Amino acid sequence: MSFGGSLRHAVEFSGTGLHSGESVRVRVAPNGGKGIRIGSGGRFFALEQGIPNGDGRGSRVFFPGDPPFQVLTVEHLFAAVAGLGIGDIDMDVEGGEIPVLDGSALPFAEMLYEAREMSPADSRSPERGCLRPFAPIVVTGSKGDRLITASPAETARVTYVLDYAHPLVGTSIFSFALGDAEAFLSEVAGARTFALLSEVEGLRSRGLAKGGSLENTVVVGDDGLLNPEGLRFPDEYVRHKVVDLLGDLLLLGMPLHAHVVALRAGHALHLEFVRRLRRLAAAAHFRG
Repeated sequence: MSFGGSLRHAVEFSGTGLHSGESVRVRVAPNGGKGIRIGSGGRFFALEQGIPNGDGRGSRVFFPGDPPFQVLTVEHLFAAVAGLGIGDIDMDVEGGEIPVLDGSALPFAEMLYEAREMSPADSRSPERGCLRPFAPIVVTGSKGDRLITASPAETARVTYVLDYAHPLVGTSIFSFALGDAEAFLSEVAGARTFALLSEVEGLRSRGLAKGGSLENTVVVGDDGLLNPEGLRFPDEYVRHKVVDLLGDLLLLGMPLHAHVVALRAGHALHLEFVRRLRRLAAAAHFRG
């Protein structure tokens, strides 16, 4: 994962917020070398200044201040930025949530790809650096059955192991090497978010998924998919988990050069991992 370029011009996305159900918008524009920032109304924050949080149904980032600022469901836009290696942008959000669009990173990635202005990766400002672990770093879930690791590697890569009890989801693994924008567009970005039909009522009762529909979510019933078009990939579920992980890792605020392996993880564990890596970076345990 590297942030080697910016955009030639601004792009804008509008639609419905997955959880709020409200009309929301985000404008992504080049900012002349100020890193990756997010905000609203011209007030922007560096990603690494935010407090990431997630409950398994999306990631949000909170910035204390007067007034405080929070954005919900950032992961798909962030995945597009990470997968394309784009840096030095401002994301100006209206409505407090990123639009869900089709439930994948692809609509974001396609427009950003067309607008990007790439420069050699080594042209990044040296003070921004890159996180490179010297030894494996492991974060596990509270029950010990979920984990994420980052290990030294020649190539930045993510590997995800998905394991669901539902027979139509099951167990699958997908591995992807970062650095090829075209491969990201064709192999990863189009994988959509998914939910079990048995979970939907519970989500709605918690005030979530108000904007969810078969146009932006793959819904898995007891006997099959509710989506008449079927899956985009035979292993679309695990590929979407890679989308989520890439988006959450962008909250580091700097590139991570490592092989990241996630086993039965989710947003909550992804973001605990981000917080751990931030602490290690601040203590200068690894950086390159």
